[in-house]
Amino acid sequence: MLPGLWISAVSRMGRLVISCKQQLEAAGDPRASKLIVPPVFDNCTKILSESDQQRARDLYWEVVSNPELQGPQNAAEASEKLQRVIELNPYVAEPHLMLAQLHIHADDWEAARVEAQRALELFLQWGTCWDKRMGWDAWVAWTRVCLEAAAEQ
Repeated sequence: MLPGLWISAVSRMGRLVISCKQQLEAAGDPRASKLIVPPVFDNCTKILSESDQQRARDLYWEVVSNPELQGPQNAAEASEKLQRVIELNPYVAEPHLMLAQLHIHADDWEAARVEAQRALELFLQWGTCWDKRMGWDAWVAWTRVCLEAAAEQ
């Protein structure tokens, strides 16, 4: 099951939250203090384009669904593709976690720690997962295992 194409729409909704909060604040409306801006999309200051979302999703799916990219002989290619996914859509956790796992297999513990830490931050910001092949709790558990493994080295 491919990850959904809903992230771009949510990024635009986040900008609406900021706009509403600013209008309430300008009017001196006390409800402004109760309107919480979520931490996703750099506190809703960024918008993910639909084209970047689509390209990132398709490239991510190419990596996770292609058995040839799963082995160590193609780890460099998988890593490059995941880095491109992150450039296109830095707001989802799963590509960071997949990249952390590749770094672990390459014994690049610091890079693995950085990517796993970012994945955990994003999972906790969202409270849901983008790639629904596993539940959020399973993704978070896997992330914590990778983070712990990298931190212990």
